[in-house]
Amino acid sequence: MKQSSRNYTKIAVLGLLVYLIPGTALAQADQAQESHFQQMFSVAAPDIIVPTVVEIPLANLSAKRTQFLVVDATTQTYQASSFIQQFETEPIKIGINVNGAPRSRLTDADQKTSETFPLPEGGTGLVEFFITGEEAFAASSLVIDLAQNVALPVSIEVTAQVDGEAVTVLAKNKPNSTQVRFPQVTAAEWFVAMEYIQPLRINELRFVQDNIQTDTSNSLRFLAQPETDYQVYFDPELYVSLETAEAGNLATEQDLLVLDEVPEVVANPAFAFADSDSDTIADQVDNCVSIVNTDQTDINNNGRGDVCV
Repeated sequence: MKQSSRNYTKIAVLGLLVYLIPGTALAQADQAQESHFQQMFSVAAPDIIVPTVVEIPLANLSAKRTQFLVVDATTQTYQASSFIQQFETEPIKIGINVNGAPRSRLTDADQKTSETFPLPEGGTGLVEFFITGEEAFAASSLVIDLAQNVALPVSIEVTAQVDGEAVTVLAKNKPNSTQVRFPQVTAAEWFVAMEYIQPLRINELRFVQDNIQTDTSNSLRFLAQPETDYQVYFDPELYVSLETAEAGNLATEQDLLVLDEVPEVVANPAFAFADSDSDTIADQVDNCVSIVNTDQTDINNNGRGDVCV
């Protein structure tokens, strides 16, 4: 990987969004934690003689979850890291209401917060999200960031208000992943309905805004040690709760070593979908997340496993 010791210079941007993601500089790496992340890349030992904060340029991450796990390949310990994203075109801010009440936790860019929608006594829940942008934006997919131990809703429907008319963007459909795709639509007002047969808990609900996908600059910073390689894992299936320690100051640009080459991203061979009850059925599609039911028996065909009472 090429590198330079030039001072870091900010490019002219309309918006700058910085996520600080503390890691554990001393915590022992756990293969079970690494298996939650879908993608990874390697960072060869930089040419340094003292511990130095390095910044690594990253490719487009518009549809990815930007939580990172940096592992020292020598000591197998976690390192604190900071993800930085710069926008030339600032994303349109959105607000989400349910039954007239704002649900700000769904748009706070904080994977540690969530909104919970309990299962009603009738057995099937319905939640309707009214989503409003400060102005119209183009989108062709919606990302549902589920909390841990939660299954996908059994159906989702997306409607947009276009030129004063309600337009069906996605007819009622059973989702098979947390990213729901549809033909590109430009609108400021959206309506998303989800049916669920197990308690639903969502960390974030966000559109992938197509007009900013190519206008972003992404990078990752961490404190590198001399003669040390690193493995970096990212894009977890769900937010991963990691033990954290006090992180160093990764915000300063003084003595920052900026690497020039974008690393090659590969699929994490250790990745495995979360399976809370260890019945070999991934939580996202398990019709009973909390109780073992490998056969997924559902006699009345309501989408809820018979053992899940």
